[in-house]
Amino acid sequence: MSAFLVDTETIEIIATFLENTERNIFPVRFDQTNGYEKGCECLLLMNIEALKQRYKNSWIEMIYNDTFCFKRTFDTSNIQILKCMDCFLYQCYEGKVPLNPIYKKLEEIRDNLIKEIIYFLPEYEEAYWG
Repeated sequence: MSAFLVDTETIEIIATFLENTERNIFPVRFDQTNGYEKGCECLLLMNIEALKQRYKNSWIEMIYNDTFCFKRTFDTSNIQILKCMDCFLYQCYEGKVPLNPIYKKLEEIRDNLIKEIIYFLPEYEEAYWG
């Protein structure tokens, strides 16, 4: 298994979704000043921590020194949000990162999103119950 740093668009899609649904997931609230940017930074740092635990290389420390500019996304489908969350969680599944309370909460949110997507499918509505 390998791990990589997800792109900023993945982080932006997840953070925008969380900002609109789960305001209290991070140590900083999204409705506080710079809350969205700090939420994005929290996701980025979790991903970097997974890379550090996976590769144990000093070059990983330099990633965070890069300047990241995060912007909100709009009109992202739930399917795309789910795909981004799956990618992010997979890339962060290294070392002790999955034990992080934020990681666990993201898994819970992802699982709820899966249910929401499935329950609104016409095939689900039309499927036999009984």
